[in-house]
Amino acid sequence: MKLLLKVSFLLLTSVLITGCGGSKSSTILEKTEPLITQEYRLDTGDLIRIEILGEAETVSEVRLDESGLVNYIQLPTPLAVNDKTLAEVKAELTSLLKPDYYLNPNVQVTILEYRPFFIYGHVNNPGAYPFQPGLNVAKAIALAGGETERADLDDIKVIRATDASETEVDIKMNSAVQPGDIIKVTEGFL
Repeated sequence: MKLLLKVSFLLLTSVLITGCGGSKSSTILEKTEPLITQEYRLDTGDLIRIEILGEAETVSEVRLDESGLVNYIQLPTPLAVNDKTLAEVKAELTSLLKPDYYLNPNVQVTILEYRPFFIYGHVNNPGAYPFQPGLNVAKAIALAGGETERADLDDIKVIRATDASETEVDIKMNSAVQPGDIIKVTEGFL
């Protein structure tokens, strides 16, 4: 395992060093953006944990489905959480619980598992993979078994999960991957 990590790190380092040259287009996402921030919006596939600290019977783990509704043990009706930040969900739950159930509930909402990202094209094992904070394109390709012989690592596209228009955008090897992203590794010429 340690050898695999060392090889992956050396490969990633060499890719990042050689991949830092000039850009082809102004539409290329070159920076490694902050991946998971306070502004992360929940969506289908995320696994969250909701609890009131000090109240063991209030712990609930829920994988969000397409409805975006969460049934929480203390609430009479489901709570809509899709497209909300953790802070927004926490504030709403606190507000709903405070008057009738608890004097001052210490509500905690955490993400246990992010929705997967998808990678296809010229990688050895295309498919859906669990998102991990700190993930960039080079690491995503490594998770997918590496690139094929015909892959063009200078021409990689992404459709961001947050982009309603589903527009393909060029990205670099050091660009951040976000939950729900669809990455396409294109074919190059030999």
